[in-house]
Amino acid sequence: MLLNLLIWSILFMIGISDTEKHRIPNKLLFILIFLVIIEWAAINPSLAVLQEKALGGILMFAIGLLLFFLKAMAPGDVKLLAVVGFLVGLPQLQSVGYWVIIAAGLVGVFYAFYYSIESPRFGNRAKKNTNKLTIQQEALVLATRNTVMKKTVMPFAPAVVIGLALHQYFL
Repeated sequence: MLLNLLIWSILFMIGISDTEKHRIPNKLLFILIFLVIIEWAAINPSLAVLQEKALGGILMFAIGLLLFFLKAMAPGDVKLLAVVGFLVGLPQLQSVGYWVIIAAGLVGVFYAFYYSIESPRFGNRAKKNTNKLTIQQEALVLATRNTVMKKTVMPFAPAVVIGLALHQYFL
């Protein structure tokens, strides 16, 4: 019970750190791995279970690495997915993946909504209409807008933590 509380505390700290700083500290990931190994040794210290956990971690790392190469994920998220795969093991990986995808979709919708409201380009629409821009100036603004606009960055760790919580709840 205490071990699960420590694991969830570390997961929440990872989610908060990623939300605030867009960083997942390696120190927290190492602590999480250490706690998972202690949990394995205390509950079911068989090599078959350890092998399932290792395969889960390797598979999640491979999926995360593929997403990293496709520029859909940051390196810290790849490491987090590997640790989560090690935490849950291969048999539960499909269910965890399902809930993480659901959580990422929900968090993504909320982030998109938040950034669309907070975006300065929506506030500039009224100003743009009052300025009399020539057609050439308007074309230049439209042509450079896409290159100057920053991509919206969504932290993935909170979605992973929410997905794990949903997995535990519906297990």
